[in-house]
Amino acid sequence: MDVTSEKSPVSWTEFGRRLRFWRRRSGLTQVQLGLRLGYHHSHISKLEKGFRGPSADLPVQVDELFGTGGELAAIWARAIGDRGSGLDGPSGVTLAGGRLMVPMPDTGRGGEGAGAPILVGWPARLPANGLPCPMHGTAGCAVPPAEQMLTTDLDPARRGRSGHRTTQPDADTVHGLTALLASYTRMNVEQTLVDIVVPVERTLHAIVRWADDVRPSPCHVLLRLAAHYAQLAGWLRVLRGQNGLGMAWYHHGITWAEVSGDITARVALLCDMSVLARIERDAQTMRVYTRALGAADPTRRWILTMARLYEARSHALSGDLHEFERHITLAREHLVRLDTRDRAEAPWLTGGEGLLRVESCAAGALRDIAVLTGDRAVARRAVSAARSSLACLPSRMHPTRVLLTLRLADTYACAGQVDEAVATARSVLAEAMPALRITITKELHGLQTRLTGLWDATPEVRDLGELIRDKSG
Repeated sequence: MDVTSEKSPVSWTEFGRRLRFWRRRSGLTQVQLGLRLGYHHSHISKLEKGFRGPSADLPVQVDELFGTGGELAAIWARAIGDRGSGLDGPSGVTLAGGRLMVPMPDTGRGGEGAGAPILVGWPARLPANGLPCPMHGTAGCAVPPAEQMLTTDLDPARRGRSGHRTTQPDADTVHGLTALLASYTRMNVEQTLVDIVVPVERTLHAIVRWADDVRPSPCHVLLRLAAHYAQLAGWLRVLRGQNGLGMAWYHHGITWAEVSGDITARVALLCDMSVLARIERDAQTMRVYTRALGAADPTRRWILTMARLYEARSHALSGDLHEFERHITLAREHLVRLDTRDRAEAPWLTGGEGLLRVESCAAGALRDIAVLTGDRAVARRAVSAARSSLACLPSRMHPTRVLLTLRLADTYACAGQVDEAVATARSVLAEAMPALRITITKELHGLQTRLTGLWDATPEVRDLGELIRDKSG
């Protein structure tokens, strides 16, 4: 479905101009590009002139074809955002019998829609996976069965039997959509063979469209949901290396969180924006986000804990051991002082999961400092923190286990313990790896750099390097 009939030509001028730039830079004609993307050349011409907008998948196809780093997808996200919050057209939810239905992920084998719909960890009550009810907070709302979501109508623009628009979403649908997001989130953490980016974004489009149609407007309940969905949608794009589109979702989410007064969503989005800045090794921008995070609500210790953790990590990017130690110490102090409200709002900071976040942050930060300074003592501290983080890790979090194990291997390499580095890396590289995630490929690249830089002549290191290249493509 194209969105051009609902947009003015000016809305797509920038998209068309950049599409033309990348096509010409690649040496392709409109006919050749159309053939590669599966469109007639006249369609490409209209896109380049800004006469029409693309379907949701086309910007991603072009970005992957030309290696733009997600530029066109980000322009697309900005353009649809400029209509207001109406993200309804490009990747709209599947129509079934005239009703707008909730999309479900499949097994991911054989392309979209090839497998049976699946959901993981459908909760009985909210909060679930740290997500409170957008209507009733932490009151313990019951959740409808997962099967009910398969037939839920998400199109409030259709007139009901009474001929009037819905004024507010019903509780069952809100509870079900929140449970769906909790399930999506758990799948992202635990599953390796399921791609959920399409159903997450399609559900988000439907929620925001609904929020636009509900009267009176704005509908804070739906915007709170949209903010949380935007966080996951952005992170899924970042994991694919599509940072521009990920950041576009984050900016939309921040807006929805501020309008609806959802501080939990705003903090979660700022945390992910900080992570993205770290991935891009932009310490200054990371500190801007972490300070905004700390200022969000200084009365909540869980927020202060997260702010200090990310602040510590930002200073590590600059090799500043003193500032890292100051902020990680403050994070530990806040963590042990969490109160009842903190534990209700951020259950993932309690018990072993809280220690996991602190120790994995410390391991990554100390590793970064060791790389910059060459200090083997700091590297050995990184090894200890990496071991501790793995000891706290729940067994179900397979992608995270791969990530933290590779980080442990890298800390061994920084400490000069090559045999331990090789053996540790092999322990996970021999397994089926999660679908390409930028966080894991970054760890692989760093490990390979460290090992080949110091011990390239070692047969074990050369063999491991070949394995890494095979796994990372």
